[in-house]
Amino acid sequence: MLEIIKKDLFECECDGIAHQIKISLDFDGVLGRTMSTVCDIMNILKGENHTHKNIITWDYWQNLGHNDQFNRILDYFDREGRLMIKPYDEHIFNALWEISNLNYQIHIVTANSKSAEKSIWDWIIYNYGVGKNESFHCPISSVNCLGRVSATDKLNLDYSIYIDDSPHLAEEAKNHANKFILLANATWNKNIKDSNNVKRFESWKEVPGLIKSLTTENSLLNS
Repeated sequence: MLEIIKKDLFECECDGIAHQIKISLDFDGVLGRTMSTVCDIMNILKGENHTHKNIITWDYWQNLGHNDQFNRILDYFDREGRLMIKPYDEHIFNALWEISNLNYQIHIVTANSKSAEKSIWDWIIYNYGVGKNESFHCPISSVNCLGRVSATDKLNLDYSIYIDDSPHLAEEAKNHANKFILLANATWNKNIKDSNNVKRFESWKEVPGLIKSLTTENSLLNS
């Protein structure tokens, strides 16, 4: 059933135009406010009082000795619980369509386990598809779940632009002149400063304009 829905509703209509620039789009912290939901679950399980604003480092849960529980929660999202996660903001889908219509190819590329693909498509359908818009078509071309990989591994993939929240990815990008990061603003990446190939955003409304600017200003994206 999922494959039928994806085929009928989720394949981008590209009007026969070949996409030239590929964009890697993360899920957790970029499409969805995953950490807010993790905090809610962790508070129930541990009797604690975490909020996403408390998460000021990438290794927050590991530093508290909660890494095993954190990974089990992520695995739960991958299997069946992803619909609990709220979208990053209300502007995501319009922004993605605008980007796609500018002749970019958008792939969700995450460090989630391989089992997450179905739950991610289910999340997209739930938030933007069936029951929301009967003529819905998705600007996202594919979902690629890599498993737990390093920032270097992710940057070595064949993408020019990464929309992500990882401070490690943004830091590593300094060593890749032809890779550009749009960094979703979060407390855990606040120490990363804007640079030639790292640009921060607060709202998805900003993202299409940032991509246009990157493409205009950087010949590497047009080569």
